[in-house]
Amino acid sequence: MHITSAALAVSGIILIIGAFIKGIYARHTAEKWIHVMEFPSVLVFKDEFALVDDFRIISFFAILIGASLMGLAKIGCMASWKKNVEFTNVSYKRSLVRVTFVMFLALIVRYYTLDAKAIYSARITKKAQVDYAKFKKEMNQTESKF
Repeated sequence: MHITSAALAVSGIILIIGAFIKGIYARHTAEKWIHVMEFPSVLVFKDEFALVDDFRIISFFAILIGASLMGLAKIGCMASWKKNVEFTNVSYKRSLVRVTFVMFLALIVRYYTLDAKAIYSARITKKAQVDYAKFKKEMNQTESKF
């Protein structure tokens, strides 16, 4: 029980640190996903804004999940240290509620992750369509010269 609790605590700490760092660099990540570096501008694209928003929301919920995992670790350690049946039953019920909370947050994170993926996919599809239109226009111009 102690090893499991320690593993939960370490994974919670890693999740909190990683989410905090990714939340800070959300705009840079969105710029990389949308390839804004090709066309630098002071203005922010609508897709980039939506991605930054999604990344920061995902980071916030990841921090909450990490804190909940650390709480689960604390509950597990206390239950194994006390060695009291009544306290173990209460802590088991608390841990079930906390696991339900973590699963609910994970579903929210999944929703925002799928939203970010849809924005990225739509952007790639739109770029491919524009590239194909340019290619088709160039082909028509080269054919008309002959």
